Amino acid sequence: MTRPPWSATLHRRAPALATALAVVLVAGCDLTDPGPVPDAIEVEPTTITFDALGAQQRLDPRLLDTQGAEIPDPAFEFESSDPGVATVSPGGQVIARGNGTTEIRVRSRGITGVVPVVIEQSGATLGLLSGRDQAREIGQSLDPVRFQLTDPRGNPAEGIPLIGEVTSGGGWLEADTILTDAEGRGSFTWTLGPEVGTGHSLRVRVAMERSTPTGETAVTVTARARPGSPATLDLLTPDEISGHRGLPLPEPVRARVLNVFDEPIEGARVRVHIAGRSTTTLESDADGGVAAEWPLNQSLEPQTLRMVVLDGLDGGELERQVRATPFSTPERLVSVTTPASSDPPGTELPPLGVRLLDRAELPMADTELRFEVTSGVGRFIATPDGTSASAVTDGVGEARSPAFRLPDAPGVTRVDARVPGTEVSVEFVLTAQLPVDRIEVVSGDGQSAIEGQILGEPITVEVLGESGLPLEGIPVRFSAERGGVEFPLVISDEGGRATTRWRLGWGTGPETVWAEADSVVRAITAQALPFSEGDPGVHTPRDLDPSTHRIELVFGDAVPAAARPILQAAADRWSRAITGDLPPIFLNLHAEACANDLPLLGTVDDLMIFVQVQEIDGVGGTAAYAGPCVIRSAGAFPVVGLTVFDAADLDQMMDEELLHDVALHEFAHALGFGTIWSLKGLLRNPVESSDPSVDTHFSGFAAREAFEAIGGTAYTDGNPVPVENEFGGLGTLNGHWRWSVFGSEVMTGFISPGTSPLSTVTLASFVDLGYQVDLTEADLFSLSFADYLALRRGEPATGHEGGIELGDDLYRGPVLVVGPEGEVLGELRGDPPGTPPRP
Repeated sequence: MTRPPWSATLHRRAPALATALAVVLVAGCDLTDPGPVPDAIEVEPTTITFDALGAQQRLDPRLLDTQGAEIPDPAFEFESSDPGVATVSPGGQVIARGNGTTEIRVRSRGITGVVPVVIEQSGATLGLLSGRDQAREIGQSLDPVRFQLTDPRGNPAEGIPLIGEVTSGGGWLEADTILTDAEGRGSFTWTLGPEVGTGHSLRVRVAMERSTPTGETAVTVTARARPGSPATLDLLTPDEISGHRGLPLPEPVRARVLNVFDEPIEGARVRVHIAGRSTTTLESDADGGVAAEWPLNQSLEPQTLRMVVLDGLDGGELERQVRATPFSTPERLVSVTTPASSDPPGTELPPLGVRLLDRAELPMADTELRFEVTSGVGRFIATPDGTSASAVTDGVGEARSPAFRLPDAPGVTRVDARVPGTEVSVEFVLTAQLPVDRIEVVSGDGQSAIEGQILGEPITVEVLGESGLPLEGIPVRFSAERGGVEFPLVISDEGGRATTRWRLGWGTGPETVWAEADSVVRAITAQALPFSEGDPGVHTPRDLDPSTHRIELVFGDAVPAAARPILQAAADRWSRAITGDLPPIFLNLHAEACANDLPLLGTVDDLMIFVQVQEIDGVGGTAAYAGPCVIRSAGAFPVVGLTVFDAADLDQMMDEELLHDVALHEFAHALGFGTIWSLKGLLRNPVESSDPSVDTHFSGFAAREAFEAIGGTAYTDGNPVPVENEFGGLGTLNGHWRWSVFGSEVMTGFISPGTSPLSTVTLASFVDLGYQVDLTEADLFSLSFADYLALRRGEPATGHEGGIELGDDLYRGPVLVVGPEGEVLGELRGDPPGTPPRP
């Protein structure tokens, strides 16, 4: 092996020792025949070289006579000149004890042989003891990076040079070469260079001439350089902006934290103070960025937000302020006066009153409104032409027209109240009519049908005046004892007739609808028959507290009887959690709405969900999908939803007792979880395909506070609350909590065997959607981050083996938008880019 320069003296001696003959000649004379005369000792091997402590070699000596023949059965003695380097056993076994040179002397019958021994350890395995994955600011020294070197037999290798080289990052070492100590250890002092980030590496190797090629003799260590202390807060948002009062700004206020070299700093603390509202502390991301959500208050006065970097350099520009000028946009007009359904011709009516609300549902003052007669011959009193008038809203957003006089002849006058130049309006229907004498039933009386179903024949009544004359333009109000009617208010036609349809309520026996016009009432009766399993549209009515959010399930005939109580229990859980009641709304929609073959006819309070079992995509894949298919224009609250379970997966869900949790998950989508986030402006940075580098998150304040309360303060990979950006495909991305963070929580894209808790974060997200929520209905749940941390380390994470991967479970069909009276105002589609709608 090649010798290092510092062993030159040893190796100059080694050849002399190696070539010395281990033979000693002895001469003598005797007048008698003494037998063979010992002449020399020959030893194999003639020299020994060890590269590891504890290595052994047996000596094989032979005693020769003067003729060179071997003398049989001699006795040998062995001795080491330096037992600290090598020892020898009585049987000639040489054992390496320490680095150096020695001689083994072999004696027999006065003859001595010498075997030179050289012990020079080599490094076989280099191990890192400490100093892995350190982080310091640029230009700072790390804790010593410590190594241990062992020889081929695992003993500490002393005195062997280790060579260090900084291979990236621009740093340097205090010494490039070190010698291992008696324990085989050595350390390097490494100072980081000017490059920020993880691109710093140090390679340490054993000097080539002192290494054994069979071992690991080189190690690479990496480190991360932080950019240093904050010196500048760079405001990325204009310092003068505007936004709608009472609502969050469309985009957060953004800034970057930089060091003295204008490089971004990750993890810097920035305190955000919204004047008169709140103070929070954010941490900058990998790009040095912070983003502060700013919900403006209800005032129209200028508002300010101030950002201050904590722990920054003295004298740096570490504070920025943004000034917001609020504005108010008209959104809707509501009537605050209710004229009688009809009055005698020539009646003088009191002023018509309205209230103007903006996008934040706040009253708008000092706004001009226009009242205008759009049809009929009634007139405003004390106005130039009688057909129009102006008014200005007061401090509570209300305005009133001048008094109004009905025409002298029977008829209907329509008055439009409007914000000029906008579509924001409300209509008054004013009827001048002669007194009603009686109401006659033309058709629909005395029918029967299964409870909860629509009667086959419409209800038609005729409004008659004195002498039996039909009265046109009379408002006829229909009201049901149970169930609901298609049109609660109908204006009689020229024949005095008014028609509606009737959906029976739940329960058997006689039911009644009353038709009322001008204080005259007529009853129409029907008989509700009991239903049996398999009747279309059959569901079980629930006797819930009226203050709760009532959820009515309408089961398709393919839903097994054994599954229905399980599904109803999941719906009841949501009815207990969501406590706010919404106004009932009457719907009369076509049979294709909600991908359903039954028409939507009747009053809904608060949410109706059609539950179906269909073939979707076979075993696996999409186990179910759900979402709203009819929403209210006010607040975008779902009023009708659809949940479809895959017939191929239903048995597994029931056998593994997963159906309740899957239903709880899908009904949440029908209520708006993940399906109306974008409508509410609560989904930030959505992804179009799996991309874990995108910070997709839910920005609602209530959910963020709940996230932090269950351990979310330890989450550092982006803004709370993290939304799925990697697993599950298009139907899971952007619409569920991030599985790597939330694990078994019920609103990730996976339902696991065992418990799937309903967390306070999920319930709080419904607060952000505008619901009233009882947070005590949440299950006990906290964040452990086990899988999250495993994924960050690049390890395979576990947690959703078995169970159900929900797959593409967001309903993508058309969504109808209806007004407060059930009128269809428009249609939305929620298809992800490039995906066809479901049939």
